Amino acid sequence: LRARLSDARFFWDQDLKLKLQDRVPDLSKINFFDRLGSVEDKSKRLQSLVPTICEYAGVDCVEKAVKAAKLAKADLSTTMVNEFPDLQGIMGGYYAIHSGEEAEVAQAIKDHYRPAFAGDSLPSGELGAIIAVADKLDTIIGCIGVGLIPSGSEDPYGLRRHALGILQIVLDQGWQISFQNTVEASLDLIEKKAKLGKDEIKKHVEDLFFQRYKTLLIGE
Repeated sequence: LRARLSDARFFWDQDLKLKLQDRVPDLSKINFFDRLGSVEDKSKRLQSLVPTICEYAGVDCVEKAVKAAKLAKADLSTTMVNEFPDLQGIMGGYYAIHSGEEAEVAQAIKDHYRPAFAGDSLPSGELGAIIAVADKLDTIIGCIGVGLIPSGSEDPYGLRRHALGILQIVLDQGWQISFQNTVEASLDLIEKKAKLGKDEIKKHVEDLFFQRYKTLLIGE
């Protein structure tokens, strides 16, 4: 345990030599999915998507949301997260504070993977909720767009969990969001990479959310 903590302290000191925003370009070297480009590509899609979600949700924090979306994945290029993958997002929040970012932006980075599993807590703030919805929706649309569709008990990319997480967040925040418009906005960002037609993707996405919403309501 002492050795692991010593390693962690070393990684922490090394990582602090760069500000979090200076790590964003390194995301181009990290693959998201073979057919969906790099993590930097995903980061750019999130930055394009969050203003739309802010508008539909009636939330006035576009500038902060774009900043949080830009930095949300930056800790994936740190030595700490490379060694301790479970700390992704959490370390990003701490590094954001040390880089001089606003506390609200740092908390959104920490929260944007939530809920990560059944029973996990939801994002604690509005800004984190926006980034979380954008991140999960981009993964759902992207995976389905390239044909990675959950079937039976098979769901290797956790798309059902992501869909349920989005529903829980939207209900928790009390947002009145157009499902169709939000999906359309996300779909426009991956259309050139998709191998399925737009209508086919939307049908699979609608089915996914319908089943998760049904499950959620039965549980209630």
